[in-house]
Amino acid sequence: MKPLRVGIDGGALRRPETGIGRYTSNVIDEVARLLEEEQSGSLAVWANAFGGQEGVTLPEGARLVNPGFPDRLLRSTWRRLNWPAVDVLSGGLDVFHTSDWVHPPLRRAAAVTTVHDIGALVHPEWYAPDVAGIHETKNRLAAEKADRIIAISEFTRRSFLERFPISPDRVVVVPNGVSPEFRPASQERLAEVRE
Repeated sequence: MKPLRVGIDGGALRRPETGIGRYTSNVIDEVARLLEEEQSGSLAVWANAFGGQEGVTLPEGARLVNPGFPDRLLRSTWRRLNWPAVDVLSGGLDVFHTSDWVHPPLRRAAAVTTVHDIGALVHPEWYAPDVAGIHETKNRLAAEKADRIIAISEFTRRSFLERFPISPDRVVVVPNGVSPEFRPASQERLAEVRE
């Protein structure tokens, strides 16, 4: 079996305090660990930034891809021209995972998107109209462009499929994992807290 060339949208790494930032960081760490364990494949993290990449750290073995384009220009050419392809700029990929916010063009790589929830579509009255509109667009693009959609729960999967009539085989449930920092406390730590 040929080595798997994986790409991950790392744009959220610049906002590590957010849920998507934490999720992205943990996915990158775990994919890098699995590829290292298998000693097969490569990981490219797409994190375009015009002014550099201060604050973005990657696990060993992961390669940063930063073409340094102005973000507005890049997104505009993606929308209007469906170009440039992220998998090509990343040196060739087999699969590219993105958050549900960004759906860049790909030439050959399979697109995988994680959808965390569709609350703004189910209850748009709870959101500002422009925010509900953004959520509608990003989820519609996930339905149109992704080869596989990861839903973080069965409820999210069912809700997504009710809203977007696509093949149910394209949407799989992969619950969020638990970061290694969350583990049973030692007896010493429990004694400190009790004291």
